[in-house]
Parts: sequence; C-alpha cells; structure tokens
Amino acid sequence: MRLSKYLEKIPGFFVGANCLGMLLLAAVLVASGYYALQYYTHHGESVEVPDVRDKNTQEAIRILKDAGLAVEVSDTDYVATKRPDIILEQSLAAGMTVKPGRVVHLTINAAHPLPHALPDIADNSSMRQAQALLTSMGFDSVRVEWRNGDKEWVYAVKVGGKEVTAGTRINTDQIIVLVVGNGKLNETFNGEEATGEIAEYVTDTILESELGTLGPNDIVLDNPEILVEEPLEEK
Repeated sequence: MRLSKYLEKIPGFFVGANCLGMLLLAAVLVASGYYALQYYTHHGESVEVPDVRDKNTQEAIRILKDAGLAVEVSDTDYVATKRPDIILEQSLAAGMTVKPGRVVHLTINAAHPLPHALPDIADNSSMRQAQALLTSMGFDSVRVEWRNGDKEWVYAVKVGGKEVTAGTRINTDQIIVLVVGNGKLNETFNGEEATGEIAEYVTDTILESELGTLGPNDIVLDNPEILVEEPLEEK
C-alpha cells in the first residue's frame, strides 16, 4: 500500500476515535450522576424517628443523631408543670419512617415564663374577645375591673396597678387586669350629671314667668321645657 493512501485514512480514524471517546465520557458522567443521586437521596434507605419528648436537650440530640437524623433547636416555650430544658415538641412524630439526614426541629421548655407583647385590646375589643386572646397566648391570670361605660367594652389594661399599652412585653405569670365597662353611662349636660343604665338626656321644666328671675347659680339646660302660662281671664 502506498504511503499516500495510508495517510488519507488517518483523519477518519481520529474522528471516529473522538466520537467514541465522547460517548464513553457521556456514559461515565451519566453513571456517576446516577450513583451520586442515589447516595445523596439515600435511595432505598429509611430510619424510624425516635420519641425524644420529655428528655433533656443533650440526650435528645444524641438519640436523634445516633438514629441518622439531623437536629435543630428552633423554638422555646414554657410549661410550669415540666422540668426546664426538656423537649416539649418534635417536628417529626415518633415512629415515622423517613430518609436518613432529615432535620428534626425541637421545642424546649424554658426555665422561666417567657414575655409576650401585649396585643392591641384596649379600646379595641370586648371583654370576651380580650380574655380569649390572652388565654391563647398563655396568660392564665386575667382579672376584670369594672367602670362606668359601654357594657363589656375594654377601656384599658393594667399590670401591677399601672396602665400598659399594646406592645408592652409581659411575662405570662403576671396578673393582667382588664378595665371593662359595666353598662352604666355617665353623661354631663351643662354641668348636671345623669347616671343610669341609659342616660339619654336631662331636662328641666321652667315657668315662663320665672325666666327673668333666675340667679347666677341656677342651672338651666340648653333645651328646657318652658311651661307657658295662660293669662287670667277678667271677670
């Protein structure tokens, strides 16, 4: 065979070799990705979530990690009947079957009551609404102080004998006093005060002949009832 014909076949050989090499490289990459994905997702593997409630924090973390799970303490609450630093809740229920590496979020019990921001209830809610909201936030000691005003309407909130505003941080073991209306209204008309269940107005009856004889200390309403006197008929 002539050398020139041999040289003509060399470029075709290199092209074929390159194509074959690229196919082999693609196959290797696909296989590597597949096995890496299987390893990352723990395909076919599972673990059972242990129950760590009521265990102290360090023990709970050790148990969960030994089971192949990740742990994160994400919240704190306060329950007076339980010991401090124990687990109150776990995000994955005990007995669940999950893949290794899943994160379990833990809620631990604080050593002292936690402060909460007082909600906007003063002059913004009824007594029952305020009591229900405060109870749901963990405030167990809610008292009522009555005053004249709209029935069961919350006019103010007191803590330690002083009025507090919305946003004030209060411990859940403190006593909260709601200043609530008793349904009796006080209204003043030209210096006169009327007290009753519903005080709409106060009025006076004045003889027409007495209008010019009123003294400086006499109180007359804006709209008094004036009794007009009929002139006597001459006999």
